Amino acid sequence: VLYNILIAFTKMHKFEAIEPVDILAGCARFVIVGVGGVFFGIIFGFISAFITRFTQNISAIEPLIVFMFSYLSYLAAETLYLSGILASFAKQMFSPAFAFALFS
Repeated sequence: VLYNILIAFTKMHKFEAIEPVDILAGCARFVIVGVGGVFFGIIFGFISAFITRFTQNISAIEPLIVFMFSYLSYLAAETLYLSGILASFAKQMFSPAFAFALFS
């Protein structure tokens, strides 16, 4: 994201001056991409912890659910041009808060 912002500033510099509003818009975009990725990670972490609650009799499927929702959080965030890496990381950090009590 930061790379794309700096490339856009480089292209703007050839035709027009970079104003403080442009810099603030770039910083805001950077924050939105990061926070949006973490938001998707938290949502998918909650969903995966909720689903694993009902897999007590089928414990072999629990790791599949964990990996599947990690990848889904990555894909969902990247589809909306948010940080997929932060989404996957936040999912892994958030789901143990619920999952320790729920895993068999």
